Amino acid sequence: MNLRRIFKTLFTNFLGQGVTIISQLIVPPLFLRSYSNGIMVYGEWIALSAAVSYLGTLNYGIQNYSNNQMSILYNSGDIEGAKNVQGAALRLLVGFFTLFAIAGLIVFVLPIASYLNLKVETPFQNALALYLLILQIALNMLFSLMTNSYMVVGQLHRGNYWASAQRLFSIVCIALTVKMHGSFPAVAGAQLGAFFTFLILVMIDMRRNAPILLPSLRYGSMEHVRAIIKPSGHFLLIALAGFLRIKEHKTQFQSSSNKHERFAVFSVVGYLVMLGVSLPIMKMYSLTGFILCWLVWEIIQTYAVVRFNEDIFPAEYKVSLQPITRLAIFMSVAFALSFYPSKLEVNWSLWAVVGFSCAAALLFAAAAYAYFGIGELKDILQQRFRSRFLKTRSA
Repeated sequence: MNLRRIFKTLFTNFLGQGVTIISQLIVPPLFLRSYSNGIMVYGEWIALSAAVSYLGTLNYGIQNYSNNQMSILYNSGDIEGAKNVQGAALRLLVGFFTLFAIAGLIVFVLPIASYLNLKVETPFQNALALYLLILQIALNMLFSLMTNSYMVVGQLHRGNYWASAQRLFSIVCIALTVKMHGSFPAVAGAQLGAFFTFLILVMIDMRRNAPILLPSLRYGSMEHVRAIIKPSGHFLLIALAGFLRIKEHKTQFQSSSNKHERFAVFSVVGYLVMLGVSLPIMKMYSLTGFILCWLVWEIIQTYAVVRFNEDIFPAEYKVSLQPITRLAIFMSVAFALSFYPSKLEVNWSLWAVVGFSCAAALLFAAAAYAYFGIGELKDILQQRFRSRFLKTRSA
């Protein structure tokens, strides 16, 4: 991957964060201002949304595994195999959509309003809104499969643009519906319509710019579907570990190469053990004890990830453990130096806490710059930028 593609992808990631901030700045105030009982309305809308949001984790494994495997097969020349994997993923997600659409009808007979203590809308409107949110999650699975598949042809940034555009359009639809004092089903319907609209637009874009990415049920079979269920389940375990605070960048090599089976089990079991060990320690040292357990586990996990990477790269590309050891030493020293002041700051003023935190962060940043040789990395990047700039000017 060249620098230009890397920066395009980074930019689209930042753009996605920007869309999230826009949503947080626009949607809650609109709810609060557009309804006479805005706090209650927004609170109940959040309750409805959260009631089914967990269903989205089912998509994590399928779309991650299938798109990674497609990229591996496509770039190794096995186009037929890549299309079969995509077709299998599509069959699985269409099955989920059908299951959600049918099983989701149960919300019309369940006392949803009583379960969630909803009072703003009628029971039927609450059930209808919840059903539309379920369909939205199912449709989002298909949409995510489409946008992330741009990675196969080296255009992940293009898929990220479409995802950000969809979210921005959805924010506009929600804002307009709320501004018009729309009901919960109207707001949920606006979101569902935004997903459907952009699903069609992405398919049109694929047909014009990357026809190989356009999914079709002609490819794949039930055998291919069964083949992707188990490795997709391992990605689901990683998603559960993400709930426990795993960091995605540490698993990048395992995830992108689909060599993630051992790490998936290791991470989930390890975090559960870490949480169990931290409980008695928290009784003695409160939050500081938990952070200490977390720090120890993160160091252990990082060592384990490097060991797992040995199965991915040839022997001549073996990663040294020395940088990890240096990182462990640095973090241990930083934690030890911060421990006592963190106990005292509860009695400090707000400005004293902010000032000390900023000064400590700058001090540790300067120490890390020297300790890890960041200057050498800066020189390498500057050299690459200069060479690329000179090539651009000469052209």
